[in-house]
Amino acid sequence: MPESKPNSNGDSTQSRRQVRGDFFAQMGTQQFHLLFEPLPGIYFFAKDRESRLMCASQPILERLGVLDEDSIVGTRDHEYFPPQLADNFVQDDQQVIKTGKPLINRVEI
Repeated sequence: MPESKPNSNGDSTQSRRQVRGDFFAQMGTQQFHLLFEPLPGIYFFAKDRESRLMCASQPILERLGVLDEDSIVGTRDHEYFPPQLADNFVQDDQQVIKTGKPLINRVEI
């Protein structure tokens, strides 16, 4: 079995998979992933309520410079972006969670 490598939060691959499993169990399905992945040029990601990345499309993974989706599970924007930009992303996440309203017509990354 491959060695579990911790991310910057100290989470091993196995614990990241558990976090991801818990996230998708709460959502009920992974079907939305299947909806977007086959569409070329579509950038998407999903985060949990703590602003941790749970999944992302291949173009996002390439943009972040990671090899596979498991590498981003449980990571946060601060691991990929300058502090001010990452803070803005987290603030946006929390606004969506608090209000339940999507942010529309926003270009990011």
